[in-house]
Amino acid sequence: QIIAGHMDPNLPVGTVGVFTRIGHAASDPFELVIKGKGTHGARPHQGINPITGAGIFVTSLDSIIPRHISPAQSAVISVGTCHSGYAGNVIPEQAIITGSIRTHDEDVRTRIFKALKNLVQGIDKILGTRSELNIKPGAPLGVNDKAVCKSLYTASVDVLGKERVKILPFIMGSEDFYYFTQKCPGAIMRFGCASTGNDINHPLHSPYFDLHEDVLEIGVDILFKTVEKFFRKK
Repeated sequence: QIIAGHMDPNLPVGTVGVFTRIGHAASDPFELVIKGKGTHGARPHQGINPITGAGIFVTSLDSIIPRHISPAQSAVISVGTCHSGYAGNVIPEQAIITGSIRTHDEDVRTRIFKALKNLVQGIDKILGTRSELNIKPGAPLGVNDKAVCKSLYTASVDVLGKERVKILPFIMGSEDFYYFTQKCPGAIMRFGCASTGNDINHPLHSPYFDLHEDVLEIGVDILFKTVEKFFRKK
């Protein structure tokens, strides 16, 4: 078996969260390269502006999920970067967009992939651009082993008490840990690291992220207790 913990600034220090089965979304990164035709900004009719295509693509993403995915299902499409051009008076040759697709269901994942490809093809037909959409398989769907989840929950209650242990719904974040659970039973939990009354409470991946260091001792105690109980059963 394999177990792990992840910091969670949405939970106060001294509390933890445990999943029951599905924990995290699958995440597939994508890159879209829109190729146009560069020209002087004074003569746009002589070129093809890839920034126009990038704008259509990004603003159209908001319609993908409500038009193709049931409200009872979950999915997120996020754009993280958009780069094009080098001067304000020049229409550039290309625009490059990167982002991620997050899902909890293989059918939803497939439908989103198809919708994005259709969107890009439509943009090319309208503008005359030539685009390449590359979607790479990313972190797998976060499936935790039920028995291991129960072990983490029991150990957490032993260390902190039942009132400080939360049952968590699945989240849209992704986690590389689940490559391990494809090979053996395992589960990941969340350690609350937020502290009230100071300035260290910032979201994950924020440049200002920090944690209350008491969480380190709590995490070690829970993971040790889980391992101890496992070997006592043996």
